[in-house]
Amino acid sequence: MITELKQTGVDTGGLLQVLGQNLYSTPEVAVRELVQNAHDSCVRRRLEDKAPDAAPPRIDVTADPGGTLTILDTGAGLTREEVERYLATLGAGYTRILRRSSGDSELVGAFGLGFLSAYVISDLVEVTTTSYQDPGTTLLFRSRDGLRYSLSEAPSAPVGTRVRLTLKASHSQLGGPDYVARVLERYCCLLPTPIYAPAAINGTPPSWRVSEDLPELRRRKLHLETARRFERHFEPLCVWEVEPAPEFEVRGIVWLQDGGSWATSDTRRVSIFVRGMLVDDDAPRALPEWAGFAGAAIECNDLTPTASREAVQRDKAWDQLVEHLRQATVKGLVHVARTQPEAWRRVVARHNEALRAATLVEPALFDLLENQLQLPTSEGPMRLREVEKATPGRLFLTVGDGDGYETLIHRALSQPVLTGHLFGVAAFARIWCEANGKKLITLGTQSGNEEVFRPAEKDPDRDRRLGALFGDAGLGISASHFEPATLPLLWVPDREAALKQRIEDDRADRRISAGLLGLARQFTASIESRELARLFINLGSPLVQELLVADDAKARHAAAVLRALAQVGARGQTGLDRDLGEALTELSESLRELLRS
Repeated sequence: MITELKQTGVDTGGLLQVLGQNLYSTPEVAVRELVQNAHDSCVRRRLEDKAPDAAPPRIDVTADPGGTLTILDTGAGLTREEVERYLATLGAGYTRILRRSSGDSELVGAFGLGFLSAYVISDLVEVTTTSYQDPGTTLLFRSRDGLRYSLSEAPSAPVGTRVRLTLKASHSQLGGPDYVARVLERYCCLLPTPIYAPAAINGTPPSWRVSEDLPELRRRKLHLETARRFERHFEPLCVWEVEPAPEFEVRGIVWLQDGGSWATSDTRRVSIFVRGMLVDDDAPRALPEWAGFAGAAIECNDLTPTASREAVQRDKAWDQLVEHLRQATVKGLVHVARTQPEAWRRVVARHNEALRAATLVEPALFDLLENQLQLPTSEGPMRLREVEKATPGRLFLTVGDGDGYETLIHRALSQPVLTGHLFGVAAFARIWCEANGKKLITLGTQSGNEEVFRPAEKDPDRDRRLGALFGDAGLGISASHFEPATLPLLWVPDREAALKQRIEDDRADRRISAGLLGLARQFTASIESRELARLFINLGSPLVQELLVADDAKARHAAAVLRALAQVGARGQTGLDRDLGEALTELSESLRELLRS
């Protein structure tokens, strides 16, 4: 059998339809692409036309509510051969060739697809062009669908190109002057070629392009003004410039939003420009995940746009940018803290929780913020230095999600307890204690209980009496000493044992993903099986001492009252969900018996 080598055919009409309808997400992109072509033509003329009387670069965009959109430039224009080779050929573009030969970074185009967008929004495309190479000849290109076109000579016109679009009814908004001006301000505000629609679109350079030596306050004001151009939802609180990177070209600013945030909120806003043209104004992942309260405007010519030029490729250059912005964000926060104390106080106040999360992954931020951030406690938000003053040498933390015995005992002692079930609190406290040589006691765990409840010496007679008075509670009993002495007993859940029970419960398989469940079980496997709760009886309590010597009848009634009160107080805690009605009944009956005796 003979193998034949054949060339693949291309359905040009089908390809044009697919690209035209699916390449761009919004018709606004057509305006950007046509202005980009005009800009590149102006750059080409600067590079190639050495005539002393060459017109200065300029682009005028005219939107007519009657249904037309016109883009006029003073660029290089096109010869007849170039019209056929580039304008009328899909995927062919002179800009790519010129950039390769000249190395000029102002040239934007890359794929030769931009002009295709004109057919997406218009019923008729008319291009009038005069090349600097043949200024005596003006050509008129006309096409309705990009599949067929006519090319003829036209009345003489100055060197440059005019693209006139007769808009489709579905895209008539592009005939609105105000609408088009907003589109241009969004996409083209950093292009160096002057653009008018009819007012100047890009007359004010961004602050990072201002090269003159300015006082610090003036520079800071310019940065704030630039940030306001890009931040749509918040007032910028403070701004800093991104330092240059040695390995690739990057410029821009990062700002913090003047709006409250929490640990898991994310309102990052990042605009990315490549060679002066907006490629992506919704790229939050360029900033670190913990910086959910920040925004940025970045120029980076080493990034590679996608074919639609509405995003950048996630390649090595992207990874370099992400790492550089992470470092720039950390350095910027440190700089603001040291040089702008008023702004920094507002930063900490608005982003306390989010900054706490950031300190867990950025050691430099922990060093900066360890004694500035507030953590939730049983006594309200407090800094850890303030907490430690009330409990010298150690901090107490509860991982329960409600008011349990931990809150009760420490409120009685006026000791704040950290609310450890909230995001990042336990991890931050642990790092802080390690860094400052303090002890962190997690209440509701075996080790934590051993710190709070000091075991009493063994006394068989006493222990038998306590067992007789409280043993029918069905839980373990420990004779111990703890503060305050006015608290006779506590019913204490074991948080670790409760967690082990929940994780090992087969029903957890339906609530937790297999991966997370496996990791959790690795942790709980190290927890010994034990009771879910224990009754700690305070031998330092005068009431308990009287119970031990009281006659049996009175002691039983008093013990029943205390047990019932403990049950009511412990209601809702894991392992203690006994019938509330029974506990209240026992409490009422025991008090009646005491009154009768």
